[in-house]
Amino acid sequence: MVKKVVILQKYIAPYRIPLFNGIARHPDVELTLVYYGKPEARRRWSFFAGREFSEVQARCVSVNSGYERNMEFPHSLYADLVRLRPDFVICAPDMGGIATGIYSWKHETRYAIWSEAIPATEGRVSLWKKKLRQRLYRNAESFIVPGSLSETYIRAFCPTAQFHHAPNTVEEERFSLDREGVHAKFAGERLIVTFSGSLIERKGILLLLEAFIRVLREHPELRETCQLRVLGTGPLDISDFNDENIEVVGFCEQDAYAAHLRESHIFVLPSLHDNNPLTVVEGLFAGNVIVVTAGVGNHPEAVHGNGSVVSSGSADELAQALERLVTLPRAELLGMACNSLDIAHDFSVARSVDGFLAAIRGNSTECCERAV
Repeated sequence: MVKKVVILQKYIAPYRIPLFNGIARHPDVELTLVYYGKPEARRRWSFFAGREFSEVQARCVSVNSGYERNMEFPHSLYADLVRLRPDFVICAPDMGGIATGIYSWKHETRYAIWSEAIPATEGRVSLWKKKLRQRLYRNAESFIVPGSLSETYIRAFCPTAQFHHAPNTVEEERFSLDREGVHAKFAGERLIVTFSGSLIERKGILLLLEAFIRVLREHPELRETCQLRVLGTGPLDISDFNDENIEVVGFCEQDAYAAHLRESHIFVLPSLHDNNPLTVVEGLFAGNVIVVTAGVGNHPEAVHGNGSVVSSGSADELAQALERLVTLPRAELLGMACNSLDIAHDFSVARSVDGFLAAIRGNSTECCERAV
């Protein structure tokens, strides 16, 4: 029997399209994406692949409240759900979740919460948001999460909740290197260390610049063999770190962006806190050694013998990790990069699709409400 499934999203992101297309291809799913917001200022995508699912734009008022955030007021969302009459809804614990909760209560419709929240990012959540999440979580049939830290966060509310794991995914074909390609790039003399993300304090870019320059000062011979490449834009002024070994590329996308990741040897994301960043997954598929902080939500799944996890906010630990890696014998560094290729398989689109389909099928009747 075909199930009418609605997934609520604030907007469509290019990297989500392969996942949603994969869900839509299942013969028992009729998928509709309902959008109820607008991209934040940091989102500058211009290319979107073909979609194999239906799309609906809810009427909403969107107010910019910063470089990373908009406030959304989707006033037609409940009416849109009534009109679409879904059998199953996938939503986040936000305004979309409120509309879903009301619809589910009135029409006895199943729903799952899709959440990337982790303890490190939710420490300062307001009491109102906690109460809202408790209410929405209590009535959710299950939860779709990208990794173990997101599960840990939700289990604090619902100890016996049912979880379906669906890792964050990327356009695999665009980023992927095979082992031959990884061996070829590590055969060169120069090492490229790459950062990709918004130039904001939360992403830790200032810490990385400080750490990298410190390593160059302590090992001036590395100026001949090591370069830091910064991909991204944002409000932070990083001109104080002007250095011939630091290349600031700015914004790029599609093949040009992926080429930078494939050329890179070491990917660094020193975020103070970050839910489950896709750039880490891109780095894995592109055969990079990975350096992230403990505040990066996918570090338990992404770093196993292929890099380092350092404390959030520590330029000292970051410098030590970089110094160790860039001075390693090249063969050892190559082995770590090949480990990244193996780990990347755990972040496949196919695996994520399976997680969503399991939630849609309702493989378990265990409900969060029983634990509250």
